Amino acid sequence: MANPAFLGDGTTPRRSDALWSIEQKILGGLVDGAAGGGGGGGGGSSLSGSGSPEGVVTAVPGSTYVRTDTGGLWYKVTGSGNTGWSEGINYQSASKSFFAGPLAGSVSSGNFNSFFGYKAGVVNSTGTGSAFFGYRVGLVNTSGHSNSFFGTSSGMANTTGYRNCFFGFEVGAGNTTGAYNSFFGFNSGRNNTTGNFNTFIGVNAGRSNTTASSNTFLGVNAGYANTSGANNTFIGSSCGRTTNSGSNNTFTGVAAGNFNSTGARGSFFGTSAGYYNSTAGGNSFFGYRAGLLNTTGPQNSFFGDRAGRSNSTAAYNSFFGYKAAYANTTGANNSVFGSNTVTGNFSNCIILGIGATATASNDLVIGSVGTPLNTQPGAGALNQYLIVNVNGTRYAIPLFALA
Repeated sequence: MANPAFLGDGTTPRRSDALWSIEQKILGGLVDGAAGGGGGGGGGSSLSGSGSPEGVVTAVPGSTYVRTDTGGLWYKVTGSGNTGWSEGINYQSASKSFFAGPLAGSVSSGNFNSFFGYKAGVVNSTGTGSAFFGYRVGLVNTSGHSNSFFGTSSGMANTTGYRNCFFGFEVGAGNTTGAYNSFFGFNSGRNNTTGNFNTFIGVNAGRSNTTASSNTFLGVNAGYANTSGANNTFIGSSCGRTTNSGSNNTFTGVAAGNFNSTGARGSFFGTSAGYYNSTAGGNSFFGYRAGLLNTTGPQNSFFGDRAGRSNSTAAYNSFFGYKAAYANTTGANNSVFGSNTVTGNFSNCIILGIGATATASNDLVIGSVGTPLNTQPGAGALNQYLIVNVNGTRYAIPLFALA
């Protein structure tokens, strides 16, 4: 068999003879846990004995050592003395646990664990049923159980938290006692400590969450700044990105509720819906950029493409239709139905019809000059009749023009 430690020319090293020797022993079945001795490829030896070989057993690089007391496998990586040993594989038959990597599961007495990587689960004591894969994964886990951590430093600070699933670089790295969390993606849920029942999926999703629970953040930077806000559902890139303590919000769409900080009980659906909403609560914005510029105006309902787009501080408005009350900023307590309707920043108005425009507060506006309702001319003081259809029958309502 060709030595893959060298490139095609047979002379240029690809990796060290020590690693080649170790690989060949494993592949060739030379290391099987039985009492050793004798030589191996690359000048290394297959050794065995009780206790750690580090500082005790002298060997050359490429040697392997099987601990007869634990079944662990050690590799001689550097030096020709009695140091330079690195623990590689440790199978504990009594606990049905398997550890691979230097110091992985070093002091574990828990059952049914699989730890792979440098210091993976290094201080795990009684935690059971967990799988840790990667550098310093589950580093300080002691009794936390039923956890799955995959990726460099994921779940690194977890101690007693249980039934968590963390996948990605430093995912859930700050989690200590939080339970029932699922974090997927680079730095997602990185700072979570005690928050429970959270699901964060996407790069930096829920990155700053610390103690908040029952949140669902899906998308790059979704819920990035949330710390203590609970019961939120953010779906979309940068959705609810700056929310920190606002709770009971549902934002769906790219950048929906992007600048929300403490606003609560909001429902924003559509790209950039409620984008600048910061502290206002109880708003419902549905449609592309609906309520885009609203900051502190509470209890508004805007439905339609850019409905209530410019509303900033006004409250208790209901706008329905394409660009309904698009330019309203401070007019409050209005009910508007129809596309391109205009409040004129007046308040307490009822405005119905395409392009219908209020001219004073407390107005009832029906129809517009551009899209008038059906009327018939009158005579004398009677200016005209408004034609309405009630249950299939047309009626004429007399109208008198104001002087």
